[in-house]
Amino acid sequence: MADMMKVLLSTAGAAAHWGEGAQLSFGADQALIHLDGAPQEKDALRIIQRAARRLESSGIKRIRLAGEGWDLERRYAFAQGFYAAKGQRELAFDEQNAQDAAELDALIKATRWVREVTNGCPEEIYPMSLAESALLLIRGLAGDQVTARITAGEALREAGHIGIWSVGRGSEREPVLLELDYNPTGDRDAPVLAALVGKGITFDSGGYSMKSSDNMLPMKSDMGGAAMVTGALALAISRGLDKRVKLILCCAENLVSG
Repeated sequence: MADMMKVLLSTAGAAAHWGEGAQLSFGADQALIHLDGAPQEKDALRIIQRAARRLESSGIKRIRLAGEGWDLERRYAFAQGFYAAKGQRELAFDEQNAQDAAELDALIKATRWVREVTNGCPEEIYPMSLAESALLLIRGLAGDQVTARITAGEALREAGHIGIWSVGRGSEREPVLLELDYNPTGDRDAPVLAALVGKGITFDSGGYSMKSSDNMLPMKSDMGGAAMVTGALALAISRGLDKRVKLILCCAENLVSG
């Protein structure tokens, strides 16, 4: 732990801030995030997240949050900023109570899964892999409280799911529908509290009507809706969700094959 940079919070002003908007200053073996310009808590969270981004982008990869003032929301704000799609980072925390530690761990795990799936390239995140990854995530948290059905390819058309079948039929990778039932009650007739439906277009070229280059670049993220609702359910389960919820992911690649 000795070679991890300590990051502390300060309500005092600094003679000079390092980095525009970051409100950072440095001592011998630590960094201070100055919150003197934060009249409201939402402003403090923005400053903390911005400072974390600045530290990460400067090449600092191992950090320990130390000292007073680091409540759950502030730790999570720092963790959100201290992230990049590539490379390894290590973030440690000074003592926190067990409830906050469990909540923070659940938040970070759900967020990380959503980000990594959304950022994944189409060679890794395609319709079937997206459905299977979501199922593994939820089943890993809830075990036998989860039942699921995956329908793919021509079976979608035969089952009457014409929309998702039509979108994905031109791709070499078949479209997939995931229907997941989280039912912790043990009662097969329990009412469904909510149904979460996610758009899972793993790549959207525009079909025959090809998008421009600038518009094509972010199209690997067109399944962000599916990732978000899956992460939300994972977080709710981690928090002790005791109601029945269904998750439906419509996964397809809108791409015309060779």
